[in-house]
Amino acid sequence: MKIPFPPEHYYQNQGTVPMTGPVECVTTSVVMVMNMMKDRLAQDHKESAWPDIPVKEYAARLDNMGWRGLRFRIPSSFFLATARGWMHPVWQAPIALRQWARELKNGYGSSFEVKQTSGNSLEDIGRELRSGNFVLVHGLWQVTGTKDLHYLFGGIPHTMLPVKVDRQANKVLFLNPGAPGPRMIQLDKPVTFPAPPLYDMPIGEFLAFWGRKSLLNLYTRPFTMTVVIPEFSPKEEFSHR
Repeated sequence: MKIPFPPEHYYQNQGTVPMTGPVECVTTSVVMVMNMMKDRLAQDHKESAWPDIPVKEYAARLDNMGWRGLRFRIPSSFFLATARGWMHPVWQAPIALRQWARELKNGYGSSFEVKQTSGNSLEDIGRELRSGNFVLVHGLWQVTGTKDLHYLFGGIPHTMLPVKVDRQANKVLFLNPGAPGPRMIQLDKPVTFPAPPLYDMPIGEFLAFWGRKSLLNLYTRPFTMTVVIPEFSPKEEFSHR
């Protein structure tokens, strides 16, 4: 990944946004990428970077848009608790990233392309990261309890940012907005918002998560990733791998 700070600098936890469920991982992952995007352009153009965006601030910004914000995310105060804070990874996340790309275009004169594809491989993730692009992967945690509503839909949906594929160690490293668990976050105690080491998963476990099929593909299709590609790459860049 080609960013001016180590990946851990961009970590945020989905538990810092109140009144939302586990689907808030998509919004949090999008915000982490948004901060990478602005820092990358600032570095490329040798300009000052815009301030970092906290996910809580971004969620409030969309909430304040009223019905216009539905293009990007279901409001945090939505009457149906299971849908609060939902940013759908296929229908809404690319729209949010493209909107941010347009804002960056106005500010820096160059921006990013956003692509989303399914049926990818681990090699595809590694290639995108080596190229300096930003990647979001969308998968499902396995649910075995048949009485759990998530069981019907194929599992618990989750989005993360892979930052390195380590074949030698047989693992993939991530910025995971759900680690530590959001329930461990106490909003009145910032000390509970740790920036942990990169989250890692054995490759086989990750492929099972990434390739799990959701009911009628309502969440995503197997092996779906969203890739954010810089339009402008200077000769000299910082690189963190």
